Amino acid sequence: MSDKTPESGKVPFLGTMALKKGLVTRKELDEAVTACKDSEDPETALRDYFVAEKIISLENVKRLVLATKAFELRQKDVKFGTIAVNKGYISRSVLDLVLEEQKQQFRQKKEPRLIGDMLVDAGIISKKQRDLILKKQNRMISEIKETGKAEKTEKKSSEPENGKAKPENGRVSTTEPVAFHGGMELVVTEDRMEAYLTKTDEFDDSVTANDIKDTLEEHFIVHGVVGDDLIKGFIQSRGFKKKGFLVAKGTAPVQGRDAAIEYFFDTDHLKAGNIDEEGNIDFKDRGEIPQVQEETVLAEKTPMKESVNGINIFGEDISVRPAVDVKFKYEKGARLTEDGLKILAAVTGFPRLSWAGAVSVDEEYTVRSDVDYETGHIEYKGTVNIKGCIKSGFRVTAHDIRAEEIEGGIVHAEGNITITGGVNQAKIYARGNVQANFVHKSSITCLGTVNVAKEIVDSKIENSGSCLIKQGKIISSAIASKMGVVAGNIGTDMSGPSTIKTGKDVFIDNETENIKNKIGLINENIKELKAKKTDLETEYKKLQQTATNLAHFQDRAQLEQKDTISQITSMSNDLTKLDRLKDLKAYLQKLKSEEKATENKLTECFDRIDELEPEIEKLEASINQISQKKQTLAEERKNLAEWSKANPGNATITVLQTIQPETYVCGKYSEKRVDEKAGN
Repeated sequence: MSDKTPESGKVPFLGTMALKKGLVTRKELDEAVTACKDSEDPETALRDYFVAEKIISLENVKRLVLATKAFELRQKDVKFGTIAVNKGYISRSVLDLVLEEQKQQFRQKKEPRLIGDMLVDAGIISKKQRDLILKKQNRMISEIKETGKAEKTEKKSSEPENGKAKPENGRVSTTEPVAFHGGMELVVTEDRMEAYLTKTDEFDDSVTANDIKDTLEEHFIVHGVVGDDLIKGFIQSRGFKKKGFLVAKGTAPVQGRDAAIEYFFDTDHLKAGNIDEEGNIDFKDRGEIPQVQEETVLAEKTPMKESVNGINIFGEDISVRPAVDVKFKYEKGARLTEDGLKILAAVTGFPRLSWAGAVSVDEEYTVRSDVDYETGHIEYKGTVNIKGCIKSGFRVTAHDIRAEEIEGGIVHAEGNITITGGVNQAKIYARGNVQANFVHKSSITCLGTVNVAKEIVDSKIENSGSCLIKQGKIISSAIASKMGVVAGNIGTDMSGPSTIKTGKDVFIDNETENIKNKIGLINENIKELKAKKTDLETEYKKLQQTATNLAHFQDRAQLEQKDTISQITSMSNDLTKLDRLKDLKAYLQKLKSEEKATENKLTECFDRIDELEPEIEKLEASINQISQKKQTLAEERKNLAEWSKANPGNATITVLQTIQPETYVCGKYSEKRVDEKAGN
């Protein structure tokens, strides 16, 4: 969980503890931190804010303060114990025992003791050793505050040895030798990852391993120091006067590995259909739509390997770029293995990768007749194979569509459309390729290539791929194909002129604009739902506060009733106080009536609270669902734009036989109207 808020910066530890224990929501904590951000003491200001705004009761705030102090004390004592172990004063098992004893004291709500005092009382370490560790610990704690830089001590630097002065604050930061206790010199590599000791002529062989480790700490070298045995070997050796002894080595960072996905099927959305050398379409060749059997591995993910930051010998973090994960998504017809690293086909069918990056497998749906009044409209997420004609006024929506003819129908495909016969007075949209024998008085909008065998007449085509009619004619039609046009003939002696545009991606421009409009509508919807949710949450909080006030009022009323009954009982036999007794009984009746009314109001509050909770949850679920839809649209728009950028237009028009006068041709940067009939 992040300890940063969007407005106010670092969250005081008291706030983090409150959030962890469920006493505040993230929204309440962010508002509180923002309100207290200019305070000189944010921790105290946050505590007072929680009480003043009635977010947390005073009793719970007191518990939080105690828990915070206990946690901070615990952290310091763990560091104390680590230093004691490193110095050899205690063993790791002794540290574990004393920390466990301290934990038990916390749980029993006793006044906790510092483990240093506990170790001294047990006779395990001396007071001098305890005070030495506390002194070093205070210095180390101050070093890591805020910037991690070493604090400036007020101790006078020791006398220089061998004429070499110690650097400011004792920290070595260059490759130049620095005087070191006991007649040695210290060199730290430029990357601050290694420290070497060499002996001078004044080397004192009575120096101990602890002396060297203490002096290293004075130079703030605290990480990766070698063991005592190696240091003792260095002291006893006659060498190391020229060659340095590696006394400390940092932990090198490890660069992680980004996650990657490998697909084992053709993920090209726009793979062209197979056409022979003569331009004929082989409609029986289904190679571009691979079929897989159930349990086939469709995709495999190489998981991300986390990056690990390093630590130099001064205990400073060395950051590396975090590894990047990728989403592994699947939809209908596919399933994820238990380890989450493979996607398998759940059915036998045709695998595909959506523009949003999800793997699915579609089973084929076959219509063995015309699409007409007998079948009605057809909508299917997989492949539709129609053994007849799509009649006028009927819609077919699917991923891939195959049919014999379209006669006035409306066809929408997320993938390819293949028509073995002709298309007449139809409206076609496809995010793949379109293939047909002929096209008359129709409009085709598609992302891929349009392949027509014989002729395109009085039609409009807009696509991001090519328009191919190598053995046929384009007659009185408007073609806008980003990747160029290849035609046998354009126009006839008797037909009206055609317009041919290439190089521009009209389809992608329209698609991205449509997606942008859809996202705009979704944003408005999300805004409305969030406003409703905020209103309900406000009402919910007010009802909770009202219920609390009513409960307090009810408690006071019950106490007053007990007191009144007590007074009535005490004077029931006193005839001199009949008037007072009468007044008390009337007052008691009034209290009971008020308590009854309060009880009714309290019941109404709780009933409304019970109604609000599922309403708020339902709105939250709707917001999440719509937000997911928005994210999918955004991914589609991004992927479409990237595909368009990776596939630049080809502003060429190839005419294999003749092009008629008055044909208007337009490229990315130029345009022309053909003046006379031309060939080849």
